[in-house]
Amino acid sequence: MKGRTEASIGLNCNLIASGPKSDAILGIRRRSVYMFSGNVAFENRSFVKLSHHRRITAVALHPEDGSLAVGDENGAITVYHNVVKLCEGHVKGRKTLKRENVSQSKMHWHASSVLSLAYTNEGNILLSGGSEAVLVMWELSTGRRRFLPRVGGAILSISPRPSGTSYALTCGDNAVRFVSAASFSVVAQVRGIRPVDPFHQSSTSRSKLAKVALLPDLKSPGVALVVGLPNIIQAYDMWRDEHLADIVVSARNELFTFKDRATPSEGTTCKVQLACLSADGSFLVTLDVLRAKPSDDVEFVTETLRFNSIDREGKFRVVAKAENPHGGAYTTSLVFHPHLNVVATSSSEGSIDFWKLRNESDWYCSRSIGYRGFRCSSLCFSKDGSLLASACGPVLALWTLNEDGITDIDADPRILCHSPTNEYITCVSFTGSTESPLVIALSSRSLHVWNVITGSVWWSARYVK
Repeated sequence: MKGRTEASIGLNCNLIASGPKSDAILGIRRRSVYMFSGNVAFENRSFVKLSHHRRITAVALHPEDGSLAVGDENGAITVYHNVVKLCEGHVKGRKTLKRENVSQSKMHWHASSVLSLAYTNEGNILLSGGSEAVLVMWELSTGRRRFLPRVGGAILSISPRPSGTSYALTCGDNAVRFVSAASFSVVAQVRGIRPVDPFHQSSTSRSKLAKVALLPDLKSPGVALVVGLPNIIQAYDMWRDEHLADIVVSARNELFTFKDRATPSEGTTCKVQLACLSADGSFLVTLDVLRAKPSDDVEFVTETLRFNSIDREGKFRVVAKAENPHGGAYTTSLVFHPHLNVVATSSSEGSIDFWKLRNESDWYCSRSIGYRGFRCSSLCFSKDGSLLASACGPVLALWTLNEDGITDIDADPRILCHSPTNEYITCVSFTGSTESPLVIALSSRSLHVWNVITGSVWWSARYVK
């Protein structure tokens, strides 16, 4: 069966809606609603325009009386009564309805944009959702409200079941959740891999550090730890394509305004910035960044380095933590030794710290090194654990490690100069097998593959952005 276009009209609409029991078609563009009553009106490009006072982010049509529920960017919901009936029979020309001439009622609970609206099939209940991850049930006859909090992600769409027994929620964490109408609780869900938070990698150089989203869990082959939404790490079985668990790094509620689906809310935010896993899968180390912005001119940033132990049952427990591990400097890199319980961190002021496990739960900073105060943007251990490569400005510094996985006191690195010298190295990585002597150094416009034995460039390439 092939479909064909019956009619079209170029309005460049952001949202499109239709009535479940009527032939009304709605097109929403910014602050305006364009209503077409029947196929004849649509083919004649005849419509009725209703202007709202704010940008519209969600709409829903009442199944019986033709009322129109409009959600806007400020979190308010306005119900325009009997709008569809006012449009019936208008099949020629264009008509504008003044907002003041339409009977309306207002409701307001959401703190940010209303992302989804839906009437139940009987029309006596209106459901709404937004970035607060709270499903709101509005009883239109009594004015009472019911709330289902902590759904798990921003509610992007709501689809009531025709029988009225449940509602399907499409959520921003790549999940579909089913809510029972009787108990008003989540009874089932289908989840995929959490999307990487777009605000995790904003335009600031500070936020560009969180590049890696997948951490292989070597204790359970096929399981990946996904650093996705702000303060949560997801355990996902890649082989079975199945969600396993959420690891809450910092118990804080995250809120986004979604004005343009790309603007984080002001106030306090907490995000997992960096994470690494030990080779045997017994420890997970994370760096979360708490940002408090009481005003446009003032911002407080607190970093917390957390050491999490993982037991045989896969449960996580924080055994140690360090606030602002590099003092006032930002942490730029976090890597685990391939064989030992040793973690290396680097900072924006050039320091490189080694963190060791003294007993089952006591992690401490064993040594701090650096190269001439250059900002260290990336770290990487060699596959055999004998070298640590650090990107120190325009040079690649190679540190020889002892049997404890750290450098000796007053040790000097071997320096490999990245050309041209005005390009700072942004990422380093050892490649190949354990015996491979190759290390990759990446800058903004070039890639060098060094042979650490001969100290020469084995292969290089330049590219243009």
